[in-house]
Amino acid sequence: NTGYNPFTREGKKTAAYEICEQLDWVAPDVVFVPVGDGNILSGLWKGFRDLHAIGLIDHLPKLVAVQAEGAASICRAFDADGTLRPASGQTIADSIAVRAPKDGEAALAALRQSIGDAIIVSDQEILEAMGLLAREEGGERGAGDGAGLDGDRHGAAGGGHRGNHYVDLIQSQEAGGQSGVGCEILRTVGQG
Repeated sequence: NTGYNPFTREGKKTAAYEICEQLDWVAPDVVFVPVGDGNILSGLWKGFRDLHAIGLIDHLPKLVAVQAEGAASICRAFDADGTLRPASGQTIADSIAVRAPKDGEAALAALRQSIGDAIIVSDQEILEAMGLLAREEGGERGAGDGAGLDGDRHGAAGGGHRGNHYVDLIQSQEAGGQSGVGCEILRTVGQG
């Protein structure tokens, strides 16, 4: 399990490297991340900090956790008193359907340190976003990807999560029975 094995964070951080490489070593301003256990979020933060420490990127992005309504322990803790409490874990987004996030403390730390945010989305919103992703990007997309896109849409509507350069969505690779972090940037928004 990603929350018990400290080396998984080391693997997941490479997605931050690939994001920055794909953007010609310009760090994104905001990264929307579908979140289950929290390990992808904490891994991305570690990767961005590594790149910043060695001078390959000039700033650290704001991370935004996006969780399904039925599995939103991290988002609720971030928005409340910081205490992780179990959720039902019920959601159509299998890759982020987590009752008690194993890497929740590290994910909360990443959100706080990045001056990030947390967004909760409904299963209906996830379904709508999956359809939009399929139409715009093609191919089969998982519900975790829909959660990330819907978080982006929530952020844009609120006006608080747009940066000068990019807003990225991480592919969860849930489609077709796979799960894990992908380093394909599903969409960038803004100026380059």
